[in-house]
Amino acid sequence: MMVSDEARVVFVHVQKTGGSTIDAYLRAALPDGRGVRTGGAGRHARLRRILKNNPGLAHYWIFGFVRNPWPVCCRGTR
Repeated sequence: MMVSDEARVVFVHVQKTGGSTIDAYLRAALPDGRGVRTGGAGRHARLRRILKNNPGLAHYWIFGFVRNPWPVCCRGTR
């Protein structure tokens, strides 16, 4: 979970999607990058909880990445 007030952007870290790498890149590219209060949920907090604790972020550009679920689904059918 990373926020840049200057760029008005929020990166939501979704588990098992390479989020740590993206977070590190964004922190290097956006010097004002910071974490935010997530209500005790850590870096994998759900967006609803993030916005509840930080309502001013609702107008920022919010993004995250998800994995393609098909490889996992297909693996289970063998």
